[in-house]
Amino acid sequence: MIAETKAIILSNRKHKENSSILTVYSEKYGRVSYVLYGTKSKKTGRRMAFLQPLSLVSIISESKSNSDLQVAKDIQADSSSLSIISNPYKNAVAMFIAEFLLHALRAGESDLPLFSFLYNSVKILEYHPGNIANFHIAFLIKLSHFLGFAPDANEIRRTSVAMHTYSFFDLKSSAYTQNKPFHRHFLDKAESITLLNLLRINYRNMTYFRFSRAERQLLLSQIVSYYQLHIQGFGEIKSLDVMKEIFE
Repeated sequence: MIAETKAIILSNRKHKENSSILTVYSEKYGRVSYVLYGTKSKKTGRRMAFLQPLSLVSIISESKSNSDLQVAKDIQADSSSLSIISNPYKNAVAMFIAEFLLHALRAGESDLPLFSFLYNSVKILEYHPGNIANFHIAFLIKLSHFLGFAPDANEIRRTSVAMHTYSFFDLKSSAYTQNKPFHRHFLDKAESITLLNLLRINYRNMTYFRFSRAERQLLLSQIVSYYQLHIQGFGEIKSLDVMKEIFE
């Protein structure tokens, strides 16, 4: 059966002599992998240059219900990714986010709200004209909402309780707490206040958040550790060190 879907490229790796395996997050099928044959042909070879991490594409495939690897019959760019490819800072962010999503997203049914968020995030990254030093921070904060473990600050905001009452943020329960947890996975008072402010970040206001290199490095490490606590087998992000160094 022939099927068509929009998709976001997460990885593109060589498979045998004349084929590649594309792992994507698709609109209709969620995370799925496709084999693309004929990568050395002129037609497909030209397209391979644009099948970079976070490229937005449309894929026509030969669907096989009993196979984990689908066959891509045709693939077309769905939107320009020229800025992401040519801008070294945007490219580094794209590589990091794509690798992060490979660790965070599991194979399964489609999730249209999640796909829309990812798709729109890529377009914002592509066309954003200003400083993107906090883009990945805003992305990861918002992504946690779609994955079901966003930090919960509702109690503090709803009751206007002072932060001196809720002095800790429990990374395991994703909630602020009055008492120090009996495990090591928590933020102290200063870090908890920083997180409360950080939860307001989005793509519209991200340039107004000012962090030193050391502060941004610490934030990113804490966010990655948070995901590792909530997603079994999350593993290590190889591009994390690059992301810690490229922005002042």
